[in-house]
Amino acid sequence: MNTQTLLRHYLKRIGLEETPKPDPQGLASLHHRHLLHVPFENLSIHTNEPIELADSSLLDKIVSRRRGGLCYELNGAFAWLLKHLGFKSHLVSAEVVRDDGSYTPQHDHMAIFVDDKVPFLADVGFGDSFRYPLKLIPNLVQEEPGRAYRLSKDSDKLLLQQAILGGPWVGVFRFSLEPRDYPDFLGMCSYHMSSPDSYFQKAPMASMATAKGRITANRHKFIRTGLDGSHDEQPIESDAHFDQILQKHFGITNWRT
Repeated sequence: MNTQTLLRHYLKRIGLEETPKPDPQGLASLHHRHLLHVPFENLSIHTNEPIELADSSLLDKIVSRRRGGLCYELNGAFAWLLKHLGFKSHLVSAEVVRDDGSYTPQHDHMAIFVDDKVPFLADVGFGDSFRYPLKLIPNLVQEEPGRAYRLSKDSDKLLLQQAILGGPWVGVFRFSLEPRDYPDFLGMCSYHMSSPDSYFQKAPMASMATAKGRITANRHKFIRTGLDGSHDEQPIESDAHFDQILQKHFGITNWRT
């Protein structure tokens, strides 16, 4: 499949029939659509399917097989899309804020720097996070329905903070703007694929943004959360029921094979 055909398929995968311009409005549309159509999911880990950090492998999984993936897969594929649509961008490394305020290791999370007159942070691989790219302007409060974001200086890095429904500011992750590439993330990707200490080893799950909030499924429950703070849970009774939920709500089929 040549690049132009693959681009058309990728845009169709995220619900776009026309090619956006490589400008802030186009970036916002691509970012938002990606989150609404491509789930964050760890299913490959639970079938021992290798995660290969290479464009061809990621595009096959996300575009051709209509799956989702971890941050490395989602942002890796999205970075390919941005590059081939004319955006000037590169991958960046991030450290996630733990509950105790400490940070996970470097390269635990992958995000994207997009260069423009005002540069942006893009991220379609963190799960419940910002829906539109954030302007890289320290201390600027950037609001979305039900939540707000800001970036602050943290030594030589930037710290992303989130406030939900007017609540307190909470750290999400910190990152540098140094350009990174797939080999930089191989160690942490391997950790999440194989270590029993990784959060992603606990149970198969999938999560995706919706127009009104977010849906999340794991082996035991299907959860709907709203941007207004609403919350609803339904039990998942069996593996077959879980697979039905994945197919109906996330478009994922035959993930166990």
